Amino acid sequence: ATGAGIALAGLAARLWQAALAYAFGGLADGLEVLATRSYLNQHVPPPIAGRVFALYSGIQLGAASAGMAAASGLLAPLGARGLLLLAGCGGILAGAVGCLIYARRARHRPACR
Repeated sequence: ATGAGIALAGLAARLWQAALAYAFGGLADGLEVLATRSYLNQHVPPPIAGRVFALYSGIQLGAASAGMAAASGLLAPLGARGLLLLAGCGGILAGAVGCLIYARRARHRPACR
């Protein structure tokens, strides 16, 4: 959903449409961050929680920095709209691959009794 919001912002014909797309994508991103942190808070043993949250934050911030560095080289050839569309489609693709991996693992997991 976050990727869809970014891609839709790249396709927007008017500023209000881009703002609405960003609002949708931002809400989806906020829900994802909240869900991930809540999951980690509930399932990580307290003695290692600090290390796990530091690793999570480091990966998240490192990926954002790498994405911005890559985007800086693509801005001139693609333009702002093309770059937003590429980034959004990349997010959609990553989410789809993650869903497929999760579904495959869930299918091979023994049933609960």
